[in-house]
Amino acid sequence: MAPSPHTVPSLPMKDNMPLPSKRFSLANWLPDQPGGDDLIQSLKNCVVVSSQQRIRLVKVAVTGLTETLGLYPTASDKTSLAREMVQMFPAVKDTTPGLEGHEHFYNNGSGFLEYKLKNSRMSLPQDKKKEEAT
Repeated sequence: MAPSPHTVPSLPMKDNMPLPSKRFSLANWLPDQPGGDDLIQSLKNCVVVSSQQRIRLVKVAVTGLTETLGLYPTASDKTSLAREMVQMFPAVKDTTPGLEGHEHFYNNGSGFLEYKLKNSRMSLPQDKKKEEAT
C-alpha cells in the first residue's frame, strides 16, 4: 500500500532522538568551492583562527547559504549553520563560559553570519528587499 500524501515521513533516529533536517550543509558544500579544500585544511590544522580565516569561512558559508536558501534564510537555518561551523572546526568555537560556542557566528539576529547577510542585501534594489525577519 502506498503511503498517503498527507502522512509525514519519519525522521531518522539517533540515540532515540530525531535528527534535525538540514536544508543546507556546509560539510557537503564547502569542498566543492574554489579554495574550499585549502580552507578546510587550514582550519582543521590550526589552534587559533586568524581574522582572515574567519572572514573567509563566513564569506564562503554565507555564499552557500544564500545560493541554497536565498538572501533571507530563517533564524533556525542560520543557527544550524553556526553550530555546524563550530562542530566542523573546533578552533572557531567561542570558549566563553555559559555560551554554546556558536553565538559569535549567529545569535538572535546578530553575529558574523547576520552581518554578512545584511551587507549582501544592501546592494539589492528596494523592490527586492523585504522586512527583516530573523
